[in-house]
Amino acid sequence: QALILQKPTIATETGDVSKMIKNRETGFLIEYDPDEMHLAMKTFLSDEALVSEIKNNLQHIEKQFDNKKIFESVESMIFELLEK
Repeated sequence: QALILQKPTIATETGDVSKMIKNRETGFLIEYDPDEMHLAMKTFLSDEALVSEIKNNLQHIEKQFDNKKIFESVESMIFELLEK
């Protein structure tokens, strides 16, 4: 949701998060570590150029999370499985 609202995000590398967030391109992707979280937060507050670049990279991110596109992809996978 934060990505669609074009808000820089700090997330931990769990599950499929890395498919949504590219480190230092569309947010920060960090290990689950307090020191890394602190550094990422500090960077967001101090590196205006990086935050601006991340926001710019997020301008068209909503296309990646189009519900119709996701539904069609899942539907296609289900039909492929049924054919087997």
